[in-house]
Amino acid sequence: MRGGLGEKEARDTALAAAPGKPAGYGGATTGPRNVEASASYDENPPPVYPRIARRRGLEGEVWLRVRVSPMGSVLEAEVERSSSHEILDKAALEAVLRWRFLPARLGDTPVEGVVRVPIRFELLPPG
Repeated sequence: MRGGLGEKEARDTALAAAPGKPAGYGGATTGPRNVEASASYDENPPPVYPRIARRRGLEGEVWLRVRVSPMGSVLEAEVERSSSHEILDKAALEAVLRWRFLPARLGDTPVEGVVRVPIRFELLPPG
């Protein structure tokens, strides 16, 4: 057991990570120009898969709209498309609010931007 979770629970928790490359999921905008911010998925911890959601077999994908500062911190995050399970949406938001991002840039200058972040919660079959 790690951190009070059994092996299967730890695997399920790890699968709550955001999939894919963020740039493919949307761009960022500031004013009239389009700029792109992106998540450092390798450096950000995945969301915790809520224990009650695991017990109930809840799965889903949450899309978050995240406003990122020029320093890479989260200024604001909101659910853009719900997983249909409030508990999963909340877990995704709580995790992403602690994440660091690669800020959007105009030339060499970091600027505020917006990025869409998908987070998939998926349970593994017993095994």
